[in-house]
Amino acid sequence: MDMLTVFAHEWRTALKQRSFYTFLFLFTFTCVMIFLILHQVDGMAGYTQLSATMMNIVLYLLPLMTLFLGALSLTQEKEDRRFELVMAYPLTTASYIVGKFAGQYAAQWIIITFSFGLANMIGLFAGVAMSLREFLLLYLFTVLLAAVFLALGFAIGAFSATRWQSLMAAVAVWFVLIMVWPSLLIGVLGFLPFGVVSAALQLFTLLNPAEVLRILFTNWLGGGAIFGQPYYELMTALNSRMGHVLLALYVLIFVSFHLTVAIMKTERKRKHGL
Repeated sequence: MDMLTVFAHEWRTALKQRSFYTFLFLFTFTCVMIFLILHQVDGMAGYTQLSATMMNIVLYLLPLMTLFLGALSLTQEKEDRRFELVMAYPLTTASYIVGKFAGQYAAQWIIITFSFGLANMIGLFAGVAMSLREFLLLYLFTVLLAAVFLALGFAIGAFSATRWQSLMAAVAVWFVLIMVWPSLLIGVLGFLPFGVVSAALQLFTLLNPAEVLRILFTNWLGGGAIFGQPYYELMTALNSRMGHVLLALYVLIFVSFHLTVAIMKTERKRKHGL
């Protein structure tokens, strides 16, 4: 058994699960409804409203789902005792984790591609269509957001012993990073000296992948001015030729770090049962 075998098994398993089709239906339904609502409401159809609405809906919905799927991918095998069986094979822990991550990500990529494609086709018929550049940027935003939160979900699953623990931890992480992050950030920055607030704001932003991707793609879609002076240096860096390289490095480092954490924790459980 090798990484490709784990990948193929995880991919086939994901396609057979009800959660896959629930996620597919929910995400597709949401995307389609956005296009139809923007078509019906006067004054909402257009570049700025459509792009912002799509990004915000994806930002709230997708991280929660990917955290659930990533965490449950590991804890389900632990509860069903399949983990001990798989670890009996001559398979490295890294191959096991990376193979499962790649299989889950491939399944989610199918969902994202199908949902965006169908929604855009319906939008074309309804007269509320994105430009090709907008579509590709929002699609890339969604694909990268799924990658970082799926990796985070795997790290949660590695530290969770049961499905219930993984679900509660996933909800807690989602609530902090997505729901209350702005309020939490304002509260923390209020205790810092004024001279370091701007630097601290940018540093804390880097800790939240959802915020980094939101700022970056909003800027690329032409709305970077809404973030104001504190993000001026960051906007300048992102608009440079190195912006795409910085994005790739950030996502790669974030995903690699959390998969490494999952591998180390799983290896410890494999050897010591902890």
